Amino acid sequence: MRKVFLLFIAATLVASAADPMFGTWKFNLEKSKVGNPSAWKGRLMIIESAGGDAYRSVFVTPTADGKTQRTEEIRYLDGKEHPRSTNPGETIVTRTINDHHRILIFKKDGKETSSMDSTISADGKVLTNVYKGPDANGKQGEQLRVWDRQ
Repeated sequence: MRKVFLLFIAATLVASAADPMFGTWKFNLEKSKVGNPSAWKGRLMIIESAGGDAYRSVFVTPTADGKTQRTEEIRYLDGKEHPRSTNPGETIVTRTINDHHRILIFKKDGKETSSMDSTISADGKVLTNVYKGPDANGKQGEQLRVWDRQ
């Protein structure tokens, strides 16, 4: 059993080395600028390989009853439009600028509704997302979402 665990850890480290965005990220409320800060408190994001040119984004959000809500979405690095599993009727395009920079475009009915510019710091410890689009109330704007590597 110990060998299996060590192999899992080794595989995780190799995958993380392959893509600097892979890993577990904790939302940094103090450095972020979002419309409803309390809704972001305690959030985690896990980015991992889903095989080939795909990656999985898992979002873990604390709920008022002390439990957590988990959502996940498979995203592709091929620059093509793909359906979103978390928002039926919407699509997503992920463009890779370089290994530390991606741009995500979200669309509905063929029209861009929002975008997110994601960058990793040179030391790999901070993931910064600049989101442009509607907030939870539908008001257009920009949000700064900062995540710290765990």
